[in-house]
Amino acid sequence: MDVIEAIKSRKSIRGYKTTPVTREIVQDILEIATRAPSRENSQTWEIAVLSGDVLDKVKKECIELMMSGVFPNPDIRLNELEGEYRKRKIAIAVQLFELMSIGREDKEKRMEWMMRG
Repeated sequence: MDVIEAIKSRKSIRGYKTTPVTREIVQDILEIATRAPSRENSQTWEIAVLSGDVLDKVKKECIELMMSGVFPNPDIRLNELEGEYRKRKIAIAVQLFELMSIGREDKEKRMEWMMRG
């Protein structure tokens, strides 16, 4: 597959199977990912792979934090977007929630969706 074909055929997945990914597949993905270019060949990657009880614990703690009002601290704060970027984010969110039959006023279902992420 060439780069143009890869770009055109990419997609984002927001629903996941409950079956775990095999260790071999994870190793293959990581080996390929380490070949990605980095600025000035700095190779500053830090990778953590979680599974089993450790993953369950992290998920639980994240949900508890979110429920207490503490939200993730990403490098790019999407709530701080302005102008066209903010308009586009809102338009996409409206479409997404409509497709999932989640009304704007249904805060419980919206929160459930956020927790899945």
